[in-house]
Amino acid sequence: MSAPTNQFLNGTAKSNYAANTFFRDALSRLSAYAVLNSIIKMLYDRTLPLYEVWEQTYLAWIGSKGTYAGKTDEWEGVAEDLRKNKYQTWRAAIITAGILPDSPVFKMLLPNGSKYFQGGRYERRTAEVKTFLDQLGALNQSNFNPFQWTVMEALKADVQAFYDKMFAIRNAQQETEKSHDDAPIELENARVALCIMLHRNLGILMDTYPEEPERVNSFYEWILLKGKSKRKNSGDTLSNSAETDDEGDVPML
Repeated sequence: MSAPTNQFLNGTAKSNYAANTFFRDALSRLSAYAVLNSIIKMLYDRTLPLYEVWEQTYLAWIGSKGTYAGKTDEWEGVAEDLRKNKYQTWRAAIITAGILPDSPVFKMLLPNGSKYFQGGRYERRTAEVKTFLDQLGALNQSNFNPFQWTVMEALKADVQAFYDKMFAIRNAQQETEKSHDDAPIELENARVALCIMLHRNLGILMDTYPEEPERVNSFYEWILLKGKSKRKNSGDTLSNSAETDDEGDVPML
C-alpha cells in the first residue's frame, strides 16, 4: 500500500501554467458556493489570501521572464554594435589623428587589438572599453596638432558615451537577472502553501460529505492535475474545460 500523498502538490509540480489554471478554477468553485454554505465560505476565506499570493508571484514570474529577455536582447544589441561598428570607427579615428597601427601610442590605446571588442565575456568587453577610455584620457595635447587633437577629443567623447550606455544596460540586465532567478523560488513557495491549503480543504470537504464523494470531487477539475491540459502558446492560454467555461461538474450543495 502506497503512502498517502498530497495530489495537489504532485499534480501542479510540472507546469506553472497548468497550476495557475487549476488554482483559479478551484477558487472559482469555492467562491460560487461560499454565499450558500458557511463551511464553504470558511474554506474560501482562508484559501483566498494564499491564492492572491500565488497570483501575484505568478504574474511577477511571467513578467521577470519577459523583462530579462528584453534586457538581454538590449545588451546583445550593444555588444553587436561594438563588434561590427564601434571598433572599426574608433580605430579609423585614431589613424586619422596620425597615430599609426605600428606606433607605441596605438599599441597603448589598443593593446589587445580587436580581440575583446569583438568577443569575450560581457564584463571583459566592458572592461576593454573602459581601459580604452582611460588610455585616451592619458594622452597629452602637446603631442598633437589642433586638427589631430580635435579628432581625439571627439573620439574620447564618443567612447565615453558608448561606455556609459554599456554600463547602464549591463547593470539593468544584472538587476533583472536577479529578479529572474529569484522569481521561481518565490513562486514555488506560493505553490506549496496553496497546495497544502487545498489538501486541508479536501479533508474538510470529505468530512462534510462522507457519503457523497461526487460532491467532493466536483470542487476540483481533477483532469487538470493529470497533465491533460496543453498550452497553446507561450502565453497563459490552456486548452481545457476551465478555460472554455465548462459548467459541468459543479458543486451540488
